[in-house]
Amino acid sequence: MPIKVKFVEYGEQAKVKIVEYGEDMQVIPVEYGEQMKVKIVEYGEDFKVKIVQDTSPCFITSACVEAAGLPDNCTELETLRHFRDEYLAKSDDGKRMIQEYYEIAPSIVEAIKKEENSNEIFNSMFNEIKELVSLIERGDLEGAILYCKKSIVKLKQKYLTKE
Repeated sequence: MPIKVKFVEYGEQAKVKIVEYGEDMQVIPVEYGEQMKVKIVEYGEDFKVKIVQDTSPCFITSACVEAAGLPDNCTELETLRHFRDEYLAKSDDGKRMIQEYYEIAPSIVEAIKKEENSNEIFNSMFNEIKELVSLIERGDLEGAILYCKKSIVKLKQKYLTKE
């Protein structure tokens, strides 16, 4: 069951899933899936937390953008964030896709990082991200969803299944 927290720096409330306990907690807001490290500032009816560190670089797109040497606010990431927040997050199927992505992405990134040619893999995947962004920019949102679904299946098969 999700836990409700209030982010004291922003005043926004969110329902989150705690993925790691400790001095700092790691949480995933249920609505969007952005994983972050937080400190509990105050207990009460809701937890009040302060963001300590955004841990989103563990996600596939961020890892690919980082490998390409681009900033966190590059066109590709901004386009995909907008697609996630303004299109996918507004449908049940889209919410399920977002949730699945954020559940599997950290494990996929860790598996790729263990590969000797991880930087080449991330750069190759960045080319796929550019294709996805191109679909979105052309307004082919259904094509973008299909592309995402196929990519998720391919990544799960390659990096999460035991041989």
